[in-house]
Amino acid sequence: MTDLTKTLLVTILALAVILAGAYWYKTNQESTQGQPEQQEKWHDWEIGDDIYVHPQEPKEEPTRKATSYEDALKLSNETGKPIFLYFSADWCPACKRMKQTLSKEEVQKALENYISWHVDTKSERDLVEQYNVTGIPAYFIVDGSEKVLRDGKGYQSAERFLDWLD
Repeated sequence: MTDLTKTLLVTILALAVILAGAYWYKTNQESTQGQPEQQEKWHDWEIGDDIYVHPQEPKEEPTRKATSYEDALKLSNETGKPIFLYFSADWCPACKRMKQTLSKEEVQKALENYISWHVDTKSERDLVEQYNVTGIPAYFIVDGSEKVLRDGKGYQSAERFLDWLD
């Protein structure tokens, strides 16, 4: 190996060490800077596998969705949230328009306060009869004991539906 090759190798290694050190310094500085409230959290860090790691934040439980009408009733009783029942059918033009309203972001956000259950009027005839649905789309707010708190029917814009929902 020539002297030039040795010098080049040493230079490359030195440069690699300098860059690694700069990277470590930069990331270390960023992790130790911050607002006082952030710094207060740092004393909770734990040692795991010979490195400092932040303890896992408690994960927010995902909202469980109802898998049946009976499940919606059960969830309503467990959470205290009322149930939003929506009656529709595939062949109904007004239902399709109402589905667009229900899919809007602001409506979806408002419906997070409810246990939602979509009732297909063709396959769930017992619920159609129970709630005396004579036209669709129809929607109800009910509690866990199936008491109707509010009812409505027909297509509504997102704004009007949100007013109805409040």
